[in-house]
Amino acid sequence: MSGAALELGRTYVERNYGEAEAAAEEAEKAEKARLTATRRSTETLYKVHPFEPSELIDEGYHAWFGKCRAIDLLSWAEARVLALGFNRHQEENVLTLTLVRDEHIVFADIRSAKKIRFNIFKNPPNKSKRLKKSHFDFPDNFAHDLKAKFEERLATALLLF
Repeated sequence: MSGAALELGRTYVERNYGEAEAAAEEAEKAEKARLTATRRSTETLYKVHPFEPSELIDEGYHAWFGKCRAIDLLSWAEARVLALGFNRHQEENVLTLTLVRDEHIVFADIRSAKKIRFNIFKNPPNKSKRLKKSHFDFPDNFAHDLKAKFEERLATALLLF
């Protein structure tokens, strides 16, 4: 088949079916946005950054890899963070787990499977300056001396800050 015939066929398909396909894609995007908005108003949102918007369990860096914590294990992870000295604050459906240490504030992110991520920021955070951040992960399989292991990792992260 010649190149001209292929181009004529492609043009015909785009003209007759392209608009319907584009409309279907737009409808799919609109439905996804509607569902996300509904979920954001009914499900727990996690605040893990001082200025970024709070996120659903399957939003954020860990969701890119499909490694979200099972819903039934979230309370276990939250209890673990609270045992490390973190404060729990819930306003409407937004959950924030923080620890203030001198010039730093640590946000706990319990949404990842098999680990808890701790995001560290200067306290008080300054939005007008470039926000400096550090983080470290705390594996779920740690079983003994949790407080000491946490303090050691926090101290190391603060040195590198």
